[in-house]
Amino acid sequence: MGAAFGMDVLAFDPYAKEVPAGVKLVKLNELYVASDVVSLHCPLTAENRQMLNRDTLARFKRGAILVNTARGGLIDEAALAEALASGQLRAAGLDSFDVEPMTTPHPFQQIPNAILSPHIGGVSDAANVLAVIEEHARNAA
Repeated sequence: MGAAFGMDVLAFDPYAKEVPAGVKLVKLNELYVASDVVSLHCPLTAENRQMLNRDTLARFKRGAILVNTARGGLIDEAALAEALASGQLRAAGLDSFDVEPMTTPHPFQQIPNAILSPHIGGVSDAANVLAVIEEHARNAA
């Protein structure tokens, strides 16, 4: 989608052999250093748990935006809070958290440049309608 808006789209995927037109595969550090927006779209594994930590967030382009609609365990939440408070990151959009449902109170709830959603950011109106139809069909059976 970014390429359709004229963006230079960088991607890192250790398993990808090819990518869509308009996307350039790069090493992960290059992606951190060069990107205005970093969006995570990966499963949580033992190898990538807290892949975004103090060290990696310090490599981000100053003022970058982080979006995580993947898994909360990918990010060291304390390090992210520090990066947002210091201005290293301009903002973060977070749809998943290390502990779900999010504990209350949570430090992110006090950070004005953190946008939070309860792990439903990818749910579309069409998906909601389909879920209701499927539930009605199950109940009718």
